[in-house]
Amino acid sequence: MRRSFSRVAVRARQDIDDNTGQVFEEMTHVLVTITERYASGNTLALLEPRDVDGIEPAVDREWVRLVILGVAMTGAAIAAGLSELSAAGSTQIVAVVGVIAWMLLYRDRLSPGDVLDVMRGQSRK
Repeated sequence: MRRSFSRVAVRARQDIDDNTGQVFEEMTHVLVTITERYASGNTLALLEPRDVDGIEPAVDREWVRLVILGVAMTGAAIAAGLSELSAAGSTQIVAVVGVIAWMLLYRDRLSPGDVLDVMRGQSRK
């Protein structure tokens, strides 16, 4: 008997369910369904509506992070411009504030190594 994806999160059950074999079969079924539908170009319905019934969609709050980062960078630029530092010193302060704000805002998404790679224009992915 296949449980509905919405009633019990299959992925979370991998760690807590006694019958992990059944959980992995259900996860395999979900992943195969998604793969087949994606490969056939049916990207708007990767799962059945009953499988996602009751699941709340993720809220995209990336704009909040970007606004906070922009305010921090702008504030650092204004503060550095009003200080008695040279242009090179002001630039360094803005850069350091930007990197620190970026690492604080994206600590759960980017490692410090990833931040340095982005700054260098490189990508590991």
